[in-house]
Amino acid sequence: MFRATFSAPFRANDEDTWYALEAVGPRGCPSVFAVTGRQIARGDRVVMRLTAFDNLFLNTRRTWCRGSYAGYVYFSGETQDRIIGYFRFGVGRTPVSLEP
Repeated sequence: MFRATFSAPFRANDEDTWYALEAVGPRGCPSVFAVTGRQIARGDRVVMRLTAFDNLFLNTRRTWCRGSYAGYVYFSGETQDRIIGYFRFGVGRTPVSLEP
């Protein structure tokens, strides 16, 4: 299991606004996708827990692929999406750098 934790800069009502997380991993492995699925007040501490079975998008795997994953968390608003931050993690190895 992996976690992305942040302080919510915007209120989300889970009907037409929410927080989402997307990431890509090693070539040939499923992408990662998660949404908050609850109401969130501005300033709330948000913890998004990622498991291979629940969060690997269009997936039949029950385990993470070995390698590096990189992605971002964003707020999906009524009129536009806003990036909250970027993250990276590694499975069975150190994650790759996001720096140029």
